[in-house]
Amino acid sequence: MDAIAPNTIIRVFTYANDTPENIDLKKLYFPKFYQAYKQKDIYSGDVWNFLHTLYRQVRYEEYNNFEHSEGEQIEMMIDALQLERKPSD
Repeated sequence: MDAIAPNTIIRVFTYANDTPENIDLKKLYFPKFYQAYKQKDIYSGDVWNFLHTLYRQVRYEEYNNFEHSEGEQIEMMIDALQLERKPSD
């Protein structure tokens, strides 16, 4: 898959403002982004940035656990935000 399309979509979601509706949409679509990330269709940096931004919007604080690898941080933020990893088709 061409990486431009999925990476563009996740970037649009990342920078959407933090209204409750947008946060709900981010949570709803995250499993699809995660699936694309695991299939290497989305860059890990874009997933990390999406999660970092969502973490700040939901928890009203910065994520600051940088002692782990990017992949580990992604998994830790997913757990902290209690996001689903599998899409509910």
